[in-house]
This record gives sequence, structure tokens and C-alpha cells, in this order.
Amino acid sequence: MNKILYQLFHPWHWLTYGQNATAVAALVAVFGLIGLVFYTLYTRRMMRMQEDTLKATITPILISQGRLEIIPTQPDFSSAAQLGFTEPRYTRYNVVINLRNIGAGAALFITGWCQLVTNKFVINNFILPRSADAQDGFPEATELLTGETTTIAFRDFKPEDSHRSWLFVVQTTDQTNGKHQLQLLRTPAQNRATMVAPGTIEITAELTIAMVHAGAKKQKTWH
Repeated sequence: MNKILYQLFHPWHWLTYGQNATAVAALVAVFGLIGLVFYTLYTRRMMRMQEDTLKATITPILISQGRLEIIPTQPDFSSAAQLGFTEPRYTRYNVVINLRNIGAGAALFITGWCQLVTNKFVINNFILPRSADAQDGFPEATELLTGETTTIAFRDFKPEDSHRSWLFVVQTTDQTNGKHQLQLLRTPAQNRATMVAPGTIEITAELTIAMVHAGAKKQKTWH
């Protein structure tokens, strides 16, 4: 081995005399190995670029258009409200999310769920499994092509729920059955409710939004 290395770093010996066949073979083998390594790395890089390009053509990307909206659904008319002196008090609300698909791929089999979370919960780029106490969401459409919009409603909220932290998840799949989630975390920081239209209240609490794709990280478990 020492002789081969010596000849490798002193090529003028065999170039001048042409008598060291071992050194020539070693040099060819070394350069061949280096070339093979670079070719393998280049091939892998090109394959990953092709996979990323192909994946981008089928990946849906959902966004929330505007803020979450609370829609009053169940009025409780007091005597004063029945006489028209005061506005009716609502005891149930729906939370509505306006969705748009801005990705190149179609969003298929859209579903949704929500649940209470602790104030310490954070969105961290995980595909979240649905927990046993989650509540269903009801999408207006279950498929969205690029540029199409729809809404998803989460029903039967109480007035006191506005003071709690809620996680809303809209889940969809692509053409290869890969999972994708739009996650919205609403926290009660600076919580206020503003009437933006008759019967419609806009949440102005803090809202964290993330679009998460399968394969980014391992699934998160609930604690």
C-alpha cells in the first residue's frame, strides 16, 4: 500500500520510465472511484429534483381567506328582546373557515376536525392524528381544484368557548393519497369579538396558521 501511495504522489516516476504498471492501475482505480462517487451524488440530486418537481405538481396548498368567523345560530329571546327593546342573546355559534386551494394539485377528500388544546400547545410542522374527543367539521365541498374555494363549518360552540384555545384542522389528500393539513391555532390572547355584519362576528384573537405536508416530520402525539 505504501508503494502504491508513493507512486500515486510521485507520478513522474512512471510517466518518465513507464515501468510501474501497479501505480498506473492504482491511479486509474482511484480516479474511477472518485468519478463514480461524484456521478452517484449527481444522479441522486437529479432524482430528488425530479421527485420534488413531480410532487409539486400534485400537492394541494390550502389557505384561509380572511379570519375565522363566528356565525350565531341559536338565539335566546328574552322578554325585552321579544318586545324589540334589546338584541337577542345567542347561545350557540358556528365557526366558519373560508378555504382556497393555491397549490398545483387537487385537494381530495377534504375533512375537518377541531378540539380544545392547552395554552402551551404550538403548531410544529407535524401531521396531527385526530384525537378521540375531536369534533367534526363540515366542508361545503370535499374536493378543490387549483384556484377553487369552499368553506368548512365547525358547529355548536358556546359563548364561553371564545375564551379557550382551539385547534382547527382541515385535512386533505393528493392523487397519491399523501396527507396534507391546514392547521389553525386560535388562542385567547387579546380576545375580542367584533360585529362585522348582522348576525356575523369576527374573531380578533391571535391566530397561528400552517400548511403541513406528510413526510415533513414524524407524527406528533397528544399529551
